[in-house]
Amino acid sequence: YDFINGVSAGNICWVSDAGYYCEPLIQKGMNIVVGEYLRIPGSKLSGWYAKPTSLYCIKRDTKNPEAAAKLVNFLVNSQEMAKQQGLEKGIPLSRSMLEVLEANDQLKGIQFEADKRMSSSDSIGKMSQYVENAELLGTFEEAAESILFENGDIEENAARLYDAAVSRLK
Repeated sequence: YDFINGVSAGNICWVSDAGYYCEPLIQKGMNIVVGEYLRIPGSKLSGWYAKPTSLYCIKRDTKNPEAAAKLVNFLVNSQEMAKQQGLEKGIPLSRSMLEVLEANDQLKGIQFEADKRMSSSDSIGKMSQYVENAELLGTFEEAAESILFENGDIEENAARLYDAAVSRLK
């Protein structure tokens, strides 16, 4: 929270969180800009990845698939949702929602600028199915807590994390 309090000069966050972190500083008169994605010189990828903010689905065995489809269509394409939601859940992919947001001058702000930077970057990869694997993250958190708070053995925890990763990523 050093960034929000103006103590540090930079922050790394999800594009959809840019407003949360930056708007308080912008309102205080600070000039916030979206920087380049950091990467190892000579590397094509940055280590950054894109992921959806929200996904909607319809269960295969839903009792009323037409009504469910109409609801999903309303949520992702309607003028009413576009106006109400704005950029709250990220920049929509729906062309019709983007048109409504543009017509209402809602495609602006630090989150929109961050999304434009990400969308035009050639160093953003697709999200791996393993990056946010709950079991693997749990093992990582246990190992980190053991080392940081319980003076746990680094080699032992590293081996445990490695074994967990190998077994889950097969």
